[in-house]
Amino acid sequence: MSVFLLPLKLCDELNNLCAKFWWGQVGNERKIHRKSWDKLSTSKKEGGMGFRDLRAFNLAMLAKQGWRMIQGNDSLLHKCFKARYFPRSSFIDAKESPGCSHIWRSLVAALPILKVGYCWRVGNGSSIQSAYKVARRIQGEDRAESLVSSASTKIWHVLWNLKIPNKIKVFGWRACIDILPTRANLVRRRVLTDDKCPICLRESENTIHAIWECAAVQDIWAGSCRKLQKRCSGVADVMQLMECLCDRLTRKELELFWVQAWLAWNQRNRVVFGGNLMDPRNLNNRAAVYLTDYRQAQEQLTMTWTEHQCIETWQPPPSSAFKLNFDAVILADMDRIGVGAIIRN
Repeated sequence: MSVFLLPLKLCDELNNLCAKFWWGQVGNERKIHRKSWDKLSTSKKEGGMGFRDLRAFNLAMLAKQGWRMIQGNDSLLHKCFKARYFPRSSFIDAKESPGCSHIWRSLVAALPILKVGYCWRVGNGSSIQSAYKVARRIQGEDRAESLVSSASTKIWHVLWNLKIPNKIKVFGWRACIDILPTRANLVRRRVLTDDKCPICLRESENTIHAIWECAAVQDIWAGSCRKLQKRCSGVADVMQLMECLCDRLTRKELELFWVQAWLAWNQRNRVVFGGNLMDPRNLNNRAAVYLTDYRQAQEQLTMTWTEHQCIETWQPPPSSAFKLNFDAVILADMDRIGVGAIIRN
């Protein structure tokens, strides 16, 4: 990808395969793609998943090679291309010529990215943009930063930095951008005809109703921490709810909230498929135990990793003694063993 410009059709096919994998499609199955690939490939701070768009990434890699051409005037690569394609100009002003090689055509295709990212951007206080971001912006697929509010940026930053399992973070992301398979969303996609909540059977089941306003879920929050018992009233969607909770809750309380919301959503799914409601106290206890177990497992994993990272160094013995270090290996398939030893003072 850093040498040749891949065909646009190939990039689209690879992006499509990535999207199918993300939405759980296997073989000839047909899964609902609840967000377009363009939205998924926006950065996490802007509400996407940060996946790489392969076309833009391909151009960014080529732009990196072009930057090396600009910086390395004495390199063999620069001298060869200059002698053939731009003998009287600089690389930044070079053009595609008839009969040129595919490598040169690929490098020229990345020149617009170099020209945009070549200089410093002073107006908005940022430094040189990465080649990938410039490629996305040139393609017209990336939203302008000015359109992303500081409040939503804060919400995404908080959500992705919570110390909870990744599957719960993804659940929170899906809830915030309203792509959970609620009855209202399924009616919108013409999968169902009735959008009534399967739990309370009274109101339309949208995302904010499913995890915050439903009577069954209110019982869960009533037995949770006192800050949640006061509730955030008048919120229209989960993004507004998160904005309210980010101001009220600590990080650990917010982590517990999302574990509870995830368990409440799983409980809702069990009811849809014939299961029973769990007692709210049991669900809250289960959420607390689940989060405690996860934190302990992460601490143990960190400790184990730190132990592996420690480098053992040889320590000399006292001046009046010798130290014997030895090791052995068994080669079962060759019916051989090996022994090594060293004595040092």
